[in-house]
Amino acid sequence: MATRAWHVVLVVLLLSSPVVAQLDSADQLYAAAERAYAEKSFATARDLYAKLVQAFPGDARASEAEYKAADCELKLNRPKEGLKRLEAFVATHADSLLAAKARRLVFERHSGRRKRDREADERLLTEAIAWLEAHAGEPEAHKELLWALSTYESFLAGQQTDDAEARAKLRERRRALLRRLADLAQTHEDAANAAWRLADFHAQGGEKAEALAIWQEIVTKWPETQLAPPAQSRIAGDLNQREEHAKALEAYRFLVDRWPKSQEAKYALNAIAEIVNPSLGLDLNYTQLPGQPVHYSLSTRNVRQARLALYRADAISLFFDEKTDRWHPYPETPGPSDKPLREWQTDVEEWRGHRPSTLQGEFPLDGPGTYVLIARDRDSKAQTQRSINATSLVAIQSQNPDGELLTYVVDRTTGLAAPGARVDVRLDIEHYGTGPKRERTREVVFTSGGVTNASGIARAYLPEVGERDHLDGARGLVRHEGQIA
Repeated sequence: MATRAWHVVLVVLLLSSPVVAQLDSADQLYAAAERAYAEKSFATARDLYAKLVQAFPGDARASEAEYKAADCELKLNRPKEGLKRLEAFVATHADSLLAAKARRLVFERHSGRRKRDREADERLLTEAIAWLEAHAGEPEAHKELLWALSTYESFLAGQQTDDAEARAKLRERRRALLRRLADLAQTHEDAANAAWRLADFHAQGGEKAEALAIWQEIVTKWPETQLAPPAQSRIAGDLNQREEHAKALEAYRFLVDRWPKSQEAKYALNAIAEIVNPSLGLDLNYTQLPGQPVHYSLSTRNVRQARLALYRADAISLFFDEKTDRWHPYPETPGPSDKPLREWQTDVEEWRGHRPSTLQGEFPLDGPGTYVLIARDRDSKAQTQRSINATSLVAIQSQNPDGELLTYVVDRTTGLAAPGARVDVRLDIEHYGTGPKRERTREVVFTSGGVTNASGIARAYLPEVGERDHLDGARGLVRHEGQIA
């Protein structure tokens, strides 16, 4: 009774609207309400629907108007009022398509709220599904059934439990819902969407064979749909992951030929290049102790023989330009005319079949300094490089509360301080704009960090930044007797 009284009071208030009062026939009210709804004037539409319900309760459109008035409340971001109307509508129009829609809307609004009765909300949705299943032959009911089943499956997917038996039951219910969605699909696009969701369900559950079979079904039955290229991409990716590279190439090439303008075709071209082109990769520790062997890992693909060359690089000029007193953004690469300190080659035994291979090796260094190791394939189609800094220096930096930067430099092989080391500091500064967009720009500033004293400590004050600026980082370069740190 409380809900009905509230409903009557609200309707009386709405009838006082001057716009509503000017319309006096059911046809006029309905047409005006529909026009306001289409124009997203939801407050006006709500008032017009409410007047139609109050003034013409026997009109064939009255129940629709009552439902849409509630929908307008939701669209006006008045969930409390909208839900009250929907719940009242369900109570008085239980056996109807609109009541099924209302149940779904109430469920969607309540789902996930902590203080709600989850079982009661779930019962609302299952009641809606039961009614819709009984009327699935009607086009509008069929459409709403798809929505309700999809909503219910998504809800169950979000449920978590530690009980293994309960988890199994949840999965079985989800599986049944997804299969029902697939059965109800009337267009190829809907069928592909339903199949994709079922394949994703199997993939997430570790049932890869079932997922692959469904992706293949999408490609075979509905090749014109938007999900056919992603399905073929999943098939090819699985073959590539299992290192069945010949089959993966065939699958990727089929994707490119069949759907050349798809986003997946671009990815497939990159995957094909990665499979067939020679590639090399080097992994090693950048910093090494002088006199210690350097251990490296060389990864290869489609490379029968790798050639390696070690070059000495000037410890300073590799990173720092003395003429401009600026750091290079990237280390320089030795040119082909530079003479390497040593060269060697290694054969890759299992290079056929596009399979990746990894080789381990080591080589000695002649002393402290900076080096560059370059690996090339026999035909120089692939190349990779890594820099190596052989140094015994260790530099530790900290900043005092008053802004003074302290750099402590020590020889880690002797534990003694390193006096006379030159310290240079790179500052990354962010400038904040003053305009409405407050755009930010970055600037790199180089400054001296001082020279270490007999205790191995260098002291310097960093330059001050503006009020609207931010010091994003400070990195130091220490130079001492041909070594850097």
